[in-house]
Amino acid sequence: METVSMFGFGFSFIVALLLISIGIAFSLFMIYVPYLVAKSRDVAKDKRVIIIILGWAGVFFGITWVIALILAFIYEPETLQNNKSSIHQSHSYNDYIHQLERLAELKDKGILTEEEFESKKVSILEQIK
Repeated sequence: METVSMFGFGFSFIVALLLISIGIAFSLFMIYVPYLVAKSRDVAKDKRVIIIILGWAGVFFGITWVIALILAFIYEPETLQNNKSSIHQSHSYNDYIHQLERLAELKDKGILTEEEFESKKVSILEQIK
């Protein structure tokens, strides 16, 4: 004879319900682990979307969860991407400075006229903007 609790459910039913709840909570946690890793590393939002999709697909195909976790660790953070672009921009800025210095040298040597120097200088300065 099965014992009945005050809600009319047996003890085994409550244990089964508790285990199912724990299983669902654990599954959701595992799905979001790659996303949380990517977010904590400041990975770009569009790449985090890919990671979360792969995490959810991992429910059906476990390998995609592993791929999502790997991507969460190998994608570059946005701050690093921004630093690379600023380094590239400053490098380009130095190139423009060098071109202007070279133009001034050519003008000083008499190779370029004042008009040629001014037109080239204007075109280089427009490229900086």
